[in-house]
Amino acid sequence: GKLHSTRLLTMEGNLPAMFRPFCPVRCIHMLEHVVVDAEAQTMEVRAHNINMASVLEAVSASDYRPTSANSTNYHINITVRAFPNRKRRASSGAAGEAVEKTGYIAGKLESWVAKKLL
Repeated sequence: GKLHSTRLLTMEGNLPAMFRPFCPVRCIHMLEHVVVDAEAQTMEVRAHNINMASVLEAVSASDYRPTSANSTNYHINITVRAFPNRKRRASSGAAGEAVEKTGYIAGKLESWVAKKLL
C-alpha cells in the first residue's frame, strides 16, 4: 500500500519592506500532501499556500524515484505567482505606470518566495 500524509506548514520570517503593504501577515501557511509508495520506492510531495491566495499563489511539486540500487532521482517544480487574480496587461498613462510598478513588485515577490521554497 501507499502512505498518505497531509501537514500544515508555516513559513515565517521578515518580509522585505517593499512587500509589507501587500502582505499584512508575517507567516504563510502551506498545505503539504505526501504519498510514499514503499514497494515502488517513490515519494511525491505537493505543497501550496492556503492563506493570502489573492496576493500570492505558491505551488511546489517534488518527486523522488530510484534510478539504481544506490541512487535516487529528485525532481522539483516550483510555481509562484504574485497577485494571481490580476490581469497582466499593458496600459498607458498613469494607469500604465501603476501596472508597471505592480508588475515589478510582483516579480520581486515571486523571486523571494521561490528562494524560500527551495
